Amino acid sequence: MMIYQHHVLATLPRDAARVAGLAAKADATARAAGGRVFAAFTPMIGLSNNHAVLLSEFPDEATARACDLLAGIPCGIERHEFWEPAPRPAAGETIPEIEGVFSHRWFDCADGDWPRLQELSVSAWDNFEGVHDTRVIGFWRSRTPPAAGLTRVWLMAWYRNLGAWEGSRWFLGNKGEEAAQAYERFRARSLLTVDSAVSLLRRVV
Repeated sequence: MMIYQHHVLATLPRDAARVAGLAAKADATARAAGGRVFAAFTPMIGLSNNHAVLLSEFPDEATARACDLLAGIPCGIERHEFWEPAPRPAAGETIPEIEGVFSHRWFDCADGDWPRLQELSVSAWDNFEGVHDTRVIGFWRSRTPPAAGLTRVWLMAWYRNLGAWEGSRWFLGNKGEEAAQAYERFRARSLLTVDSAVSLLRRVV
């Protein structure tokens, strides 16, 4: 199983776009080690402007740790962790979308509730994606628990624009019966969620 490496990078003021661009160019370094840069992002909502986010994919955690993707890039590492796809993305899958909005949301749940939270999420996607102008890109389980007895899950989705993101919120009920199956599952998922937060990002080409 491929492993995904998540970096949140702190940058100098007004330097996030340049840092994200440099991080994206580290793809050659990653590929030399058998991995790749999955995507790089700059913030829209949720993170301060002076951040960049880098996702990379490697055959295993040891290989990822041995590959210095950030060599020579002027940034600090604010967050660093590893994610296991559960089940998206498939190994080698790419992100065709460049324009639009990318949401990064984490959910915390009790370890014992993780299988049910996963099932509720995955079974909702067909209805959710079929109604809204969106695509679920990744759904990962973090290897860094937020606390004993808790599981952290990361969800990344693409939306055509901010309006598409806002219109897809299940608790607003904007789509009514068209997305009833997905909304029912998201309501059930919220009852299992101990905590959650979301950031909206732009992808760097």
